Amino acid sequence: MEESLLVLIVDTRIQEPVLDWLLDYREDILFTSGRVDCHGVEHAALSDREQVSGSTPRLMVQLQVPLAEARRICAGLGAALPKAGIRYWIVPLLEQGLLGPSAGP
Repeated sequence: MEESLLVLIVDTRIQEPVLDWLLDYREDILFTSGRVDCHGVEHAALSDREQVSGSTPRLMVQLQVPLAEARRICAGLGAALPKAGIRYWIVPLLEQGLLGPSAGP
């Protein structure tokens, strides 16, 4: 089974529906999310404040899943939120592990 890292870049205005969809997709799925600054967005799509800073806030979600499942997640999210404009990357996960004792999930 080929493991992959699925990265989603989500407009913060729709982060709740995306996170809810992922949580409903599979209860045991582990993912991380955090705010990032997205650069290279079309200038006309930015607010005045974002044009000054040159970036726009986004939510980045990362999931370690098998390649086929990453594709199913993208297809499901695209069907559930067809106008969301979610950018994604699926990249091979070469290695993963745990450094030191675990204090949580």
